Amino acid sequence: MEIFVVQGSTGEYSDRTERLVRAFKTEEAAQAFIALLEETYRSFPARGSGGQRSDWKELWMAMSPLDPEFEEDYTGTCWYYERVTLADS
Repeated sequence: MEIFVVQGSTGEYSDRTERLVRAFKTEEAAQAFIALLEETYRSFPARGSGGQRSDWKELWMAMSPLDPEFEEDYTGTCWYYERVTLADS
């Protein structure tokens, strides 16, 4: 059986961080969750030329069930999924 693990990422090069967010049984569910994360992220008010969001931590913590370890820097943040084989034991 395969599962689909949604990961979040921010930064670049040596400052890049990645986090595991949630796993799903279907690829469609993982894609839908990422779409929800991205829609929520886009709804944040823009700040400055770097595109960072104002008060992002406070805004996101209000929605923490989506991505409790959310982080953002000047590169923004993104989500993607990886297909992983689930072992039987």
